[in-house]
Amino acid sequence: EARPRTGRTHQIRAHLAGAGFPLLGDTLYGGPEVVSVAGKQIAVTRHLLHARSLSFFHPETGEACTVAAPLPEDFKSIVSCLQLPSGLF
Repeated sequence: EARPRTGRTHQIRAHLAGAGFPLLGDTLYGGPEVVSVAGKQIAVTRHLLHARSLSFFHPETGEACTVAAPLPEDFKSIVSCLQLPSGLF
């Protein structure tokens, strides 16, 4: 989970890569394009970063707004191969 403080482009990607944890599929910041899981090679065709929800204050009304989005199908298939603990997604 990441909670960026600004809307700067690439903020999460750059900070994680700088800390030695580039995103899977993020070739711009050194992330691997292929992951080996249980002896299988899994191709990652894009960086695996997804905003589950975004919250902001409406610029005109000041009302708190939250927009949520489910995981994309290609993301779900890669996550399922990684055998992560249930409840993370």
